[in-house]
Amino acid sequence: MDPAAPPPVNVVGDETPCSRCGYSLRGLPIVGQCPECGWPVQRSLAGNLLRYADPTYLDTLQRGIVLVLLAVAGKVVLTFVLFVAALGSVFFIAGGAGGGAGGGGTAPGGAPAAFNIAAGWVIMLGGLVDVGLSLLSVYGYWLLTTPDAGMSGSEQPASARRLVRIAVLAALAAVVVENGLHLAVPALVTGAPGPTPVPMMLHLVDVAVSLVGMGAVALLFFAMMRYVRWLAARVPDAGMVERTRVFIWLLPVLTVAGALCMGLGPLVAMALYFVMLWNLRTLLVECRETARLVPT
Repeated sequence: MDPAAPPPVNVVGDETPCSRCGYSLRGLPIVGQCPECGWPVQRSLAGNLLRYADPTYLDTLQRGIVLVLLAVAGKVVLTFVLFVAALGSVFFIAGGAGGGAGGGGTAPGGAPAAFNIAAGWVIMLGGLVDVGLSLLSVYGYWLLTTPDAGMSGSEQPASARRLVRIAVLAALAAVVVENGLHLAVPALVTGAPGPTPVPMMLHLVDVAVSLVGMGAVALLFFAMMRYVRWLAARVPDAGMVERTRVFIWLLPVLTVAGALCMGLGPLVAMALYFVMLWNLRTLLVECRETARLVPT
């Protein structure tokens, strides 16, 4: 056979990977099966749409996004509770200061001070809940960013997937360190007086860890916008793709600007992020159901 002659039309002529295991199908019969996993070659040649992907891969994505949704919903509720606690503490402190100016203020250790300490403990306990939600997030995002073996060697947001995993691990580490510090030195949060004042260095460390956590969350968000856009393009769903292009700037604006307006911006941004992920879950479910109907 002439080595320069094109391969027969009934075999795979390029390095197309199996959409289930990633094995190169070059030279295999189009009507045959992958020798590694038995997946039909024709399914791998149908394109990169999710409806033709390995059902096991789609199941993994669905499990991951369900766990992420649970974690995000928990964080929305937790953010609201902490917001109410912090807001109540501010009002009580303001009330105590106002009363003091009029001659009838609350003495140190009175109701406003006690409420402030109680709110601090609520924030500390909320931090422990946040650790649990962060652990759930790590597992969920890890499943959701599982690489598609059928896309090996072709374009996919591998960097976005890696950044999501790095960011969610960094966010978890920041939450654990921050809450461990608060448990070791409760006065950092509760404001309760102690025998000795809290060293300024501990306050600086607390702020630094908090900033690292916020940076990790920001990195997670931007990486997820790119990754979700890639998944939506494989449905395909133009509306979801466009939504990621809007949310990638709208949600940060809501978070930053809204934080300066009664602190509600981050809560609204998290709710919108949750809705976007819920819509993505719906698309993944539809792709999985369609995949069941595709002949194998």
